[in-house]
Order: sequence, then C-alpha cells, then structure tokens
Amino acid sequence: MSIEIQCNGCHSNLRVPDEHAGKQARCPKCGTIQTIPGAATPFPSPASETTDFRLDQWYIRTPEGVEYGPVPRVELDQWVSESRLSAESRIRRATETWMPATTLYPELPSVSPKRYQPGDLLSAHPSNVYAESHRGALILILGIFGLLLTCPILSIMAWVMGAKDLAMMKSGVMDPAGRDMTRVGYFLGLFWSMICIVAMVATMVFLLTSV
Repeated sequence: MSIEIQCNGCHSNLRVPDEHAGKQARCPKCGTIQTIPGAATPFPSPASETTDFRLDQWYIRTPEGVEYGPVPRVELDQWVSESRLSAESRIRRATETWMPATTLYPELPSVSPKRYQPGDLLSAHPSNVYAESHRGALILILGIFGLLLTCPILSIMAWVMGAKDLAMMKSGVMDPAGRDMTRVGYFLGLFWSMICIVAMVATMVFLLTSV
C-alpha cells in the first residue's frame, strides 16, 4: 500500500509507502518538507488541480511598487505573521485584481516595517530604517548654484548624484522623503550640463572649421 499526497510547494502528486505515515518527507522536485498523513488521499482530477492551483497563487505589491509572487496562501500567512507586510501593501490572487492587504489581514500595521529591494524575498528581520539617508538638499543646492554660477562641475555633480539617489529611492534603499528636492536638483544639473556640453562641442567645431 502507498499514500498519495500533493506537495505543498510545487503541487506535484507524490506516492510514499504507508509505513511512513506521520513522518516528514522531502519532495524530490522542489525540496519542500511536509508531514505524511496517516491515511491515503486520492489524486485530484486534472481540472480541479488546475483550478485549485490558480486560486492558491498570491501576488504581493509593496508600498514602493515592488511585486513578488506567486506564493501559496500558507506562505503569505507566514509573511504576515513575521511582519513582512504592512497595511500599505496590496495583494491579489492570480485570477483577481489588486486589493488592500488589510482586506484579508486587518491586523497589519499602518507603517511599512521593511523597505524592499527588487529580487529580494522579504527579510525575516523587519526594520523601518532605510539603509541610506537622502541627499535631496545637497543635490538641490548643487543644481541651483551650478545654474546661477554657470559652473558645469556643480551641475554635473547634481546630475550624477541625483540620478543615483533617485534610483536608490525607487528600489527602496534610500529614504524617499527627499525625492522632490533630489528630482529638482537632478533636472537643474542635467539642464545646465547639457547646455555646457553642447556649447563646448559647438566651440570646438567652430575652431576646427575656422583654421
């Protein structure tokens, strides 16, 4: 006799000898470990297996707009219990539209406990502190003085620093509180840098053609 089960990780149908009932087993496909039930369970029909699989696939969107998934509901519940989601997060099943995470988990805190980076699974050690502080005021000052003093060096600094910091804010690494100042300083630096570059190129072309 054998026991028929479905893997909780990859949803593959598995058979194990009945003497292993009550013990833990590892899925040979995905490595998920689960407890073998005490009685045999029938295989689901292909149609019901497909339907259940789609309904149990959940996607998560963080307050920063980063998306994760699909994951089964049991894993989503675990993330909530470990404070990996906040009230600002949004969730959906594969066949549905986005909804607030508080629709299913009203106990979620209103302040996001973790700033995420694309490609990361959420950390098991939540923190509301960003890895980097913003430099919005500095970048804005460089952009303004680069334009007022017609100094391309200051403008290029504002341009390069602003582009880097905006990318870090988008990925959730840097505090987005200074996004507006950073954006203004970035565009001021980009504007005057482009004018200076065009002027330098035009001057060189003029000198070469006038010789």
